[in-house]
Amino acid sequence: MAIVEPTQVMDDDGVVKITWANMKNGDTGNWVRAARFNDKTVQVIVEAAGTGDEVTMQGSPDAGTTVGELHDPQGGLLSAVLVGATISDPEVISESPESIRPEVTAGDGVTDLTVVITAPSRGK
Repeated sequence: MAIVEPTQVMDDDGVVKITWANMKNGDTGNWVRAARFNDKTVQVIVEAAGTGDEVTMQGSPDAGTTVGELHDPQGGLLSAVLVGATISDPEVISESPESIRPEVTAGDGVTDLTVVITAPSRGK
């Protein structure tokens, strides 16, 4: 159970890409302050498939002191179960908390997932 540090890159068009790479079963991503990014979309890439791989997205209004699970536009919990998939469908993150992170909530010793959020920025 490690805390995975994200990378954050903004391209010339102002699109932000936040990546937590090589997450294992039980890993949690470190928090990223993401409230200023509009229309956040998350996808999970399966680098190596474990049994029952699942990622849940979490949000916090206070840099991790208070944590809640995020939701998709239909009101369901924002989690991806990745049985037999190589990449999850893109999901829009409905809420815009101060900070966001992924947590790998299921898998096994083979599980290796990369979580990517993309979003247009409100400015460079």
